[in-house]
Parts: sequence; structure tokens; C-alpha cells
Amino acid sequence: SFMKTTWPFVDVKTCLSRSRPTPPIRIVRSLTVLAAWLTACGWSQAQTYINRVGPNAAIQDVALDSAQWTPANSPYIIEAQVSVKGGATLRMDQGTVVKMNPGCGLTVDGTLQAAGVNFSRNGNAAWRGFYFTPTSKGSVLSGCTLQGAGANIGYIDWADRLATMYLNRCPVTIDNCRIQDTAGHGIELFSSSATIKNTTFQNV
Repeated sequence: SFMKTTWPFVDVKTCLSRSRPTPPIRIVRSLTVLAAWLTACGWSQAQTYINRVGPNAAIQDVALDSAQWTPANSPYIIEAQVSVKGGATLRMDQGTVVKMNPGCGLTVDGTLQAAGVNFSRNGNAAWRGFYFTPTSKGSVLSGCTLQGAGANIGYIDWADRLATMYLNRCPVTIDNCRIQDTAGHGIELFSSSATIKNTTFQNV
């Protein structure tokens, strides 16, 4: 299973016992405002580390069976390579946040279905992007933002592939997405029957 952490909450009773009395309603309102501010800044009560599955939470490459990622468990932190097995489907619900460490990426041998997901780099260097292999089918990205990719996906089909996405002999639908701040190309295709529409590219 993945490693999940949560942010600690303030113990109101402890605070009151260690300081002068404060109206409880003021503390509740302050905590509510703080929670709203942290959420607006991209903080979350939970975060899930996908690759910390080895002994003592060691970081390892991971091959996923069918799974569903949700906003409640965001952000999902990718610290090594992640792949979706052939025949498996990785679903990402709207509002899910995925952060990629430099040089890390996602290989899709099965199916990726992502709607309204924010993919971004977790650091200053580019992440590897997505590689859709010839066995991939039925993948759809809709309303997603992909920021900061473009590191080398690998030497594939006689060339290094520096792109946010490389589609290799497979059908993928990309609709209303935004690709930005990439260190390489936006989307590269090789003998693929992709559908790409209403998608923008910025700083590519």
C-alpha cells in the first residue's frame, strides 16, 4: 500500500490550558480561516507517497493495478517511476493533484483516465512526462493541466523523447488540457490515432 501522511491539527483544549482563557468561538473561527487559507495555497490535510512501498518505506518503482486517485488523498507524490499495468485502469477524479519529482514520470501500458487533474513538478527540475505504450488503449485526459515536464522519457523509436507526452502506436484522447513550462516538446506521436482538441501550449 501507499504511504499516507496527514497534517496535525491544533488541540484547542491544550492551547487553552497553557495560556490565558480565550473565547472558544474566536479559536474556531481562526482555525477555519487558517484551513481555508492553506487549501487556497495548495496545502492538503493528506498526501500520498506512491513509491514508498519498500521495507521501511523505501522508495521503489511501482507498477499499478487498477486504482482510483481522489482529491481527498491529494497531493499524490511521485518520487520514482510509476507505470499502469496492461489491462489495468488508473482513474484520477476531478480536483486531484499529482506532483512529480525531477526525472520521474508515468508509463501507461493500460489505461489512464484523468479529468480536471493538476500535474506539476515537485522541485525545480523537469519531470519525465507520460509515455503511452503500444499496449495502451482507451486513455482520456480532459481538462487537465500539465506543468514542468519535458525531461527525457527515454530512447524510444530511434530517438530520445523529451516531451510532456509521447504516444506510441496507441489511441489517446486529449481534450481541453493545458501544457505549459515544458523543458521539451508538448506532445510527440508515433503512428498513433490520437484525438487532440481544445488544448493549449504555453512556454513550450
